[in-house]
Amino acid sequence: MKLIGRKASKDTMKNCLESTKSSLVAVYGRRRIGKTYLIRQYFADNMVFDITGLHNGTMKDQLFHFRNTLAKAGYKDAIEPPKTWLSAFYMLENFVDTLKTDKKKVIFLDEMPWMDTPRSKFLMAFENFWNAWCTNRNDLIVVICGSAASWMIKKILHNNGGLYNRVTHKIRLQPFTLHETELFLASKGIVWSRYDIVQSYMIMGGVPFYLEQIRKGESVMQFVDRTCFTEEGMLMNEYEELFASLFANSDRHYKIVETLATIRKGLVRDELLQKSGMETGGSFTETLDELLASGFVERQSPFKKEKQGTLYRL
Repeated sequence: MKLIGRKASKDTMKNCLESTKSSLVAVYGRRRIGKTYLIRQYFADNMVFDITGLHNGTMKDQLFHFRNTLAKAGYKDAIEPPKTWLSAFYMLENFVDTLKTDKKKVIFLDEMPWMDTPRSKFLMAFENFWNAWCTNRNDLIVVICGSAASWMIKKILHNNGGLYNRVTHKIRLQPFTLHETELFLASKGIVWSRYDIVQSYMIMGGVPFYLEQIRKGESVMQFVDRTCFTEEGMLMNEYEELFASLFANSDRHYKIVETLATIRKGLVRDELLQKSGMETGGSFTETLDELLASGFVERQSPFKKEKQGTLYRL
């Protein structure tokens, strides 16, 4: 399928293909936004290793899955599952060494936060893989991706250890713009007026996964009724399922979102603290930052006002 929109992201990925050095690309954003599809479609001709972490999988499960994925990719020496993540990445290095091609080779680690199970030393092993091996080559693009905003922000983007300042490119994938939504619907053969497209956008946003559910011949209201208000509707339980999969301790995120939902114009930080019943401190700031990074909350600074006048709104 043709990739709709995403010009800035595609420009970044093109830059990686043309670079004379290896690239470490961090892709993040909320679930359902099309991160995996974008990476796989754009880098299809260069993909040599593509793995997705197992949700709620143990370290043993993840390593077994890693070995099987290597075997399917063509690595004949992937006989026994590795016992550690250091061994797993050494296997990946050996596999890439067997590939006889001069073009850029893409290694895609999708849902990376799920691989980082407790006490697995996954991040230590990945840091060594990038710093000790990948940076000594000029033909690699390592793409790391995750929907768990808290993990991606804390462990990758704000890393103070072996990955500090190592990410060469960041792609924060956002929902489709209104224009991209129009292009996407046209590619599906959905014939709606611009008024209808605006209505759907105000209800669903530009989330590709939701827009994908629109059926030919449906009106906007028929689509919304089917997906949101029938027992088997795809979006009936989406709120709870989405937040539980994205955030640890998601109760804090619910409090902020449900508080902001009562005030259309938004709230300043002190008002948000008071009305949500949360306490000031690191956990509140962290939760708010995760919602901002995931695109559920936005920050707006009034014109010519000081920082303390900043509004937070859904």
